[in-house]
Amino acid sequence: MIGGYSNTLYVTGNTFFNYSTIKTSVLSFWWNAVASSGNGNYLYATEYNSVSTLTNFYVYNFFFDTFTKNTSQVFAYPINAMAASELGDRVVAFSGENTITNYGGIYISSNYGSTFSLTLNSPNLGTEQSVVMNSNGQYILGTCTQSSILLLSSNYGSTFTIPLSGSLFTKVAI
Repeated sequence: MIGGYSNTLYVTGNTFFNYSTIKTSVLSFWWNAVASSGNGNYLYATEYNSVSTLTNFYVYNFFFDTFTKNTSQVFAYPINAMAASELGDRVVAFSGENTITNYGGIYISSNYGSTFSLTLNSPNLGTEQSVVMNSNGQYILGTCTQSSILLLSSNYGSTFTIPLSGSLFTKVAI
């Protein structure tokens, strides 16, 4: 898998792919965040356009060997962190701040990334984020480093609480 900004998306750890290139973007596009389902059947990736500042969402299905751009889902902010459930049916995406409004958001999908709903739209979420979810997607834990907050959902991302704040949280794990 990849981390950070890159214009080439690779897959590894699959018997059919040994560091294969899935897609290479043009120079103004960067692969920004990736997540894999726990069973390894789905790979989710976001591609940030530094010119338009829009983010595209892609789904790679290992079983059918398809890589599909979700044309119905374009994010207005860069997606900085994503996580997926064991089966890949649930996906959570943390977005960075829009430079105009300083708002970021948490987006939830319960249909393999076909559609997302904005669960939390908040100022000052920052741009350095980390997120994880448990195997069925019921529990989601995220950090927003610049805001020094920890976010928790125990209801599949319907609502989030802030159990801790004021400390420098950088990464989370379940």
